[in-house]
Amino acid sequence: MKVESYSEKWKLDTLFKGGDHSMKLVELITRIETELKELAESTTALSITNEALNEIVINNILATISGIHKSIAHVASFATCLLAEDPKNQSAAALQGKVASLKTESTSILLDFQRLLSIVDQEIWDTLLENESLSDQVFILTEWRENAASSLSAEEETLLAALSVDGYHSWGGLYRSIVNNLQIPITISGSEKEYSIGQATNLRSHSDEKVRLEAFIALENTWTALEDIMAHILNHITGFRIQADKKQGIMNGLEKPLKDNRIKAETLQAMWQVINRNKKPFAN
Repeated sequence: MKVESYSEKWKLDTLFKGGDHSMKLVELITRIETELKELAESTTALSITNEALNEIVINNILATISGIHKSIAHVASFATCLLAEDPKNQSAAALQGKVASLKTESTSILLDFQRLLSIVDQEIWDTLLENESLSDQVFILTEWRENAASSLSAEEETLLAALSVDGYHSWGGLYRSIVNNLQIPITISGSEKEYSIGQATNLRSHSDEKVRLEAFIALENTWTALEDIMAHILNHITGFRIQADKKQGIMNGLEKPLKDNRIKAETLQAMWQVINRNKKPFAN
C-alpha cells in the first residue's frame, strides 16, 4: 500500500513567485485598486445623472463587486499564510494593512450602491426583480436594499469606514502582531523548545498528559504577563464597535451578528436551550 507523504511547509511560490515581493502580487493589488476606482466612478455617475438602474447595469456592477471581493480575499489569505510561515515578516504585516484599506474602500463603494438600490421606486424595483437575468440575485439585492436604511448619512458612513482603518482594524492588527511575535518556551521530554502561540495551543491536544499540562501552564504564564496590554487592546476594539453601533442605532450587541448570519434571536436561543439540556459536565 502506497503511503502518502506531505510537506510540512507550504509552497507559497506556486501562488505568487517571490512571496511578499512578487511582481504578480503587486500587479494584482494594482488591478484591484483600478477596479475599485472604476467601480466608484460608475456608482457616482449613476447617482449624479440619476440614470435609471436596469438589469444590465446591475449585473455588470454585481460581477465587478464579486471579482473585487474574490481578489481581495486571495491577497488576504496569502498574507495570512506568509505570517503563519514567518510571524515576524514585516512585509506580510504591511500587506495585511493594505488588505484592510482595500476592504474599507470596497465596503464604502458597496454602501453607495446599496443606497442607489434603496431609492429605486418600488414599482420599478418589482419589475426589475422579475427579470430572468436577475433571478439568482433577488435575495442579495433585496437584502442590500433593506440594509441601506441606516440612521447615518452617506458622508457619516464613509467617514466611519475610513476611521476604522486606523481605529478598529489597527487595534486588531496590533493584537495579531503581538501574538505573531510571541515565543512560548515549553519543555518536552527534558528538552526545552520555543513554540509559536498556534503550536503551543495545539500541544494542549497532545496524547501525553504531561505535554498538555506543560503547554497549558506555559500559555497561562505568557497570557498573564501580557494581560494588561491585551485587555487594553481588546477593550478598544470592543469600544470602537459599540460606539459605531450606537451611531447606527444598534443598541443590542447581538443585532448585527444575527443579521449578518441571517438568523433570528429566537433561533439562537433555541439552539442554546438544546445545548444546555443535553450537555454533560466534564467532571462531577
